[in-house]
Amino acid sequence: MHTFKESLWDNIHKKRKEGRPMRKPGSKGAPTDQDFKNARGESVDKDMSNMVCEDCGCSFGEPVPDCNCPHDSNGSNWIDSDTNEALNMQQRLQRSRSARRNKQKMARGRKRAERKTATPDVINKRAVKAARKALYKKLTKGATDLSPGRKKELEARLDKPNMKNIVQRLAKKLRPKIRGLEKERRANRNKS
Repeated sequence: MHTFKESLWDNIHKKRKEGRPMRKPGSKGAPTDQDFKNARGESVDKDMSNMVCEDCGCSFGEPVPDCNCPHDSNGSNWIDSDTNEALNMQQRLQRSRSARRNKQKMARGRKRAERKTATPDVINKRAVKAARKALYKKLTKGATDLSPGRKKELEARLDKPNMKNIVQRLAKKLRPKIRGLEKERRANRNKS
């Protein structure tokens, strides 16, 4: 026998019919605005501000000056920075398609960010990403053709508390270099 999950509207109508009020917004189990949008079938644009390059760690709209990754051409390397778990192959392909669709938006965001000066928080984020990248490169011994399972294993290893401490120490050492790259980028921007 095939069972299916009731839709949001079915649930609301059932409660009204029984005379029970809907849960107050914000209470546990109450539908969120996102739930209503999904129920109406509205497409919700993804917030691209928290996307980062999988290879180099460039934030969307905040490119690293010496970045030479291929994500500029096809957008396939952008992933969500809020995720704290490695992606499986299906999720990677989905992100790839999403980034390809939003390629123009991302390019505009990058150009807008290039005109701004990086804040200390941004410099710190870049240093942490550069430190993670350096450790990742050291753990992989320079190998580039890793399977998704191996990438997942390495990401999990980098997320361990002792590795996070190493990343923070390395990031602290890299901060002056990142700051120097930002100053150089600003100087070159002002020349042209």
